[in-house]
Amino acid sequence: AACMHYFASGVFTKKGLPVEGLAIAVVARQVSEPNNHVDQLRFEITLPEGTDEATRAEVEAAVKRCPVHNTLHTPPPLEVAIV
Repeated sequence: AACMHYFASGVFTKKGLPVEGLAIAVVARQVSEPNNHVDQLRFEITLPEGTDEATRAEVEAAVKRCPVHNTLHTPPPLEVAIV
């Protein structure tokens, strides 16, 4: 969520708009079958009051450029290394 917040706040900063009220929450759904894992992540973005539709669309496009967001869509192989 921090990465998405960075990209979203950049939209407001670029336009000279305040970022107060911008928040991003992550809601995870965890299941136990077939193995204990998170099967859904929902990123809920709260925009500052009075945000217009054009800025809303820019924010949506910006957060979709977030490297973490993109990694979750195409997950890399996972490794566990004890060092």
